[in-house]
Amino acid sequence: MKTLFKILGYLIYIPACLLFIFELYRTAQIVIPQYKIYTWFAAGMLAYFVLGIFFKRNRKFLQTFSHELTHTLVGMLFLRRIHSFTAERGEGVMSYSTGRFKLGDTMISLAPYFLPIFTIFFMLIKPVVAGDAVYIFDALIGFTFAFHIGCFIAQTGSYQTDIEKNGLFYSYLIIATFLALNVSLVLLSIDTNLFPAIKSYFITAWEDLNFAIKFIYSKISAII
Repeated sequence: MKTLFKILGYLIYIPACLLFIFELYRTAQIVIPQYKIYTWFAAGMLAYFVLGIFFKRNRKFLQTFSHELTHTLVGMLFLRRIHSFTAERGEGVMSYSTGRFKLGDTMISLAPYFLPIFTIFFMLIKPVVAGDAVYIFDALIGFTFAFHIGCFIAQTGSYQTDIEKNGLFYSYLIIATFLALNVSLVLLSIDTNLFPAIKSYFITAWEDLNFAIKFIYSKISAII
């Protein structure tokens, strides 16, 4: 049964990964001409890397805390019973019980590598603020996104149990799929807000998917 689910996973994630990477390319085409909109976002990212110099001693602990917190929050979303959450400098663990509901274990283990939880928090709050405060939230989104990039660089590797236990290729495939999705949504949300960004993203992705299917079908039909 586990092998069957993994085969189905490949059938879903390989085309999804290709689609989301293409959508990331399309997002870049939107962002680059409108670079002035991203001034505060970029300032927030720069602020993180500058201030990070002064918090170097605690950076590893904060990254570990974020990692285990992401496991915990995603575990709750998948209706897991959380037993413990421990974060130490460079080492942490979150334990939970699955029960009968086993769907989502892979997402729980890999979420810290592609899900910027603090960035999403500020993206959710941004629509309720107005005026000049919007720019502050753009900066906070940039700051926390840079933090996630730092976490990703420091923690992603084949040595990680989270990645190794799901198979290296399968794990990296899932991480690449959702990382491409989330990076696009973060960038698109700066010009608008999170939910309009999600709507426009998936409308465009659906149109591109339909185009790709029709194109492939036409080529196969021509050969047959």
